[in-house]
Amino acid sequence: MARTQSGWLFAITCAAGLICSPDVAISQVIQGILVDDRDDVPIEAATVVLLAEDSLAIDTAATDTAGFFRVSAENGGQYRLIARRIGYPATISNPLRISPGDTLRVEFRIAAGAVLLDPVLVTGRRRAPPPDIRDFYARADQAIFGTFITREEIERANVIRASDLLRRIPGMQVGPLQWGSATATMRGCTPTIIIDGVVANFERSIDNLVTPMDLEGIEVYRASSQVPVQYGGMRIRCGAIMLWTRRGF
Repeated sequence: MARTQSGWLFAITCAAGLICSPDVAISQVIQGILVDDRDDVPIEAATVVLLAEDSLAIDTAATDTAGFFRVSAENGGQYRLIARRIGYPATISNPLRISPGDTLRVEFRIAAGAVLLDPVLVTGRRRAPPPDIRDFYARADQAIFGTFITREEIERANVIRASDLLRRIPGMQVGPLQWGSATATMRGCTPTIIIDGVVANFERSIDNLVTPMDLEGIEVYRASSQVPVQYGGMRIRCGAIMLWTRRGF
């Protein structure tokens, strides 16, 4: 279900300043599992240290029973990992480059008999979303005004056209337009379409701009008084359909 303002109006908090602060720090994270190269068994109670380029220790973590560890750095850059455990020689990884806001998932293999060459295998990387996407999810969590459709809800809807997502929004009328696209109105008025913060002038159908696969989220405001001021506010006639694409994902 798309989230609306009903029932949420009085649930607005800024717990410890985490939701409402625009300057929340984003760390760079390396997380993964430490395993024995011989039998792939996770190694618990080992120490994993994150080293900067000058070999200064930045962060330290102990592996749990599943061999899991997590270390982080304040800045992006090039780092190495070093693992220590009784019965194993200290093993240092090949250089790992991590960009600002990244989360790097790795498999760190160590051997009792010898130090391995390039023992760390990168298994995944998640980029930090752009600031405007983070702001979209912050507004969706608060849901003071408007209706929000998140990426999770878009995937669950499994629709072919982006306009089909608008049919889920109360008060929205979606009608056919030429060439297979559709136009949306609210109370007989056509809302302004804004994509990634930019007004799509002269475009009446979101189907001509995006597909469901392109979208990270949608927010719909039924009146100009509800539109966030940074995206036009009272200057936006008939409300707005705001589209956020999956940049950086």
